[in-house]
Amino acid sequence: MSDTLQLYQTLPHPASRSKDRSGYGKPKLAWIRSEKPVKHYLIDFGISRYYPEESPRLRRAGFSGVARCVPEFRENSNLLCDPFAVDVFCAGHLIRTILQVGDKLCGTAYRSLEFLDDLIVDMVQDNPGKRPTMDEVVRRFADIVRGLDNRKLGSRAVPVNERLSLWMRFLKIVGLPNTNRDQYVTTI
Repeated sequence: MSDTLQLYQTLPHPASRSKDRSGYGKPKLAWIRSEKPVKHYLIDFGISRYYPEESPRLRRAGFSGVARCVPEFRENSNLLCDPFAVDVFCAGHLIRTILQVGDKLCGTAYRSLEFLDDLIVDMVQDNPGKRPTMDEVVRRFADIVRGLDNRKLGSRAVPVNERLSLWMRFLKIVGLPNTNRDQYVTTI
């Protein structure tokens, strides 16, 4: 889920992004995403549980609604497992599916996201003990973003089925405006 409302002068309709709130006009953008960074949220549709920070890493069984691709649940969904490791796997699997592979629900995959490959591979390890914690994922992601150049940070993710026009190739060679990389890294 993305919070893009700060980009608009006239807000879009919640059911039709091509219309404004009245349903008759078009929404008017006031900013671009490099000027007002958009926040993205991973949501779980009510399957999560709250664990206080001071609580031990509990084992839990019977995750309802969790994708059957989680290695811990391939054989038996009632197996006791670490819910935090399951969260890391699900987040990595979601990012890989939506951004890099593409699926029927979310559309196409995107190119130029290879800088996430190592992190995603670690997040979707079959062995839950080898997966990083979510704190490590956030730290590694921040390190990855800080290591990217301004051109990479300022460029959009291009669908794999979209061909680059001559103009886009020119912009890629010349470069894009300076971008503040810290705006892309937030702590939880």
